Amino acid sequence: MFVGDTRREPSDSVLAAADGRVADAGLLTAPASDAPLTVALRYLKSNASTFSLTSRDFDYCRVTDQYADDRGETRIYLQQMYNGLPVADALANISISAQGQVINAAVSFVPGLSSSQNSGVAEPTIGATDAFSEFAQVYQLPLSGEPVVLAVMGGTEQTQEISSAGVTQQSITVGLQYAPTPAGVELAWAFNVEMLEAGHSYDVSASAVDGEMLRVTDRVLRAASYNVLAPPTRAPMKAQEPSWWTRAIVLRLPTGGTTSMAAWADFFDTRGNNTFVQEDVDGLEVARNPNVGGSVAIGNRPSGGVNLTFDFPLDLTQQPISYQDASLTNLFYWVNYAHDVYFNYGSTRQPATSR
Repeated sequence: MFVGDTRREPSDSVLAAADGRVADAGLLTAPASDAPLTVALRYLKSNASTFSLTSRDFDYCRVTDQYADDRGETRIYLQQMYNGLPVADALANISISAQGQVINAAVSFVPGLSSSQNSGVAEPTIGATDAFSEFAQVYQLPLSGEPVVLAVMGGTEQTQEISSAGVTQQSITVGLQYAPTPAGVELAWAFNVEMLEAGHSYDVSASAVDGEMLRVTDRVLRAASYNVLAPPTRAPMKAQEPSWWTRAIVLRLPTGGTTSMAAWADFFDTRGNNTFVQEDVDGLEVARNPNVGGSVAIGNRPSGGVNLTFDFPLDLTQQPISYQDASLTNLFYWVNYAHDVYFNYGSTRQPATSR
């Protein structure tokens, strides 16, 4: 369960599994001279069933980013659209080689929406300020008054700027989107509430029908500590004693120093902006989505609790299952650590290679 979720869990949504395809040779198609976006959409439509979708599902998406790295490989990012509005968390990314070959693709679109698309203007039942007030009530955040609309930017998403009524020091930008639900998607008001002084940053999708919290993610902004095999302070070949590399409590501050993003832990468990770590001992994670494989199976993710303290016992004389939390925490730490090392040596999202 995502910390901060109420009533509905994202794992219960109808998002297709985030299936990624990577061929053994690293290439999924033959060379092509067409534009990268043309190659990408052709591949996705031809292989739609791989992602539990139909080819028409890719008629309703928009490009949110596209760039080429210094190897000539093009990265394309797509956002699924429904009735002219974005669908929360319904994304796709695909990489195209300099020769026009598909390298890999991952998709998490909501299936079955193409048959009910229409061009009508979305008509929310409740306003953006009411949706924000419902959020404040659910999370027991006192309001200093009624939220009011400060500015109307308009557009298809009916974007507005509203007052936070004392919940945070900033105003709130609100716009319409569709949020996945067990029944499909529902019109929702989307907004972000940064409560930096309290160590929270909420991403919210509140129903535009009745104000229900359809999707709430607390992207934690607090310092975290990890009991891990910390980076060694001496070269391994020069270490004389067997205990040169031992476990230690490492404190990770939310500023992230010179790295690309903020704190590693976006949640209260081993999920963050760089990696998502959980076990899959029984091999059922591929069936976590009820529309792709039937049963829901979410693997264990160690929780650091409200204080983000990831400190778990490790006894290497026991079976690995007994220290699973310690192992997963160690993996989470080192994937993030490696990310930061590569970043500081020049590996960025654009270009994607390390210099």
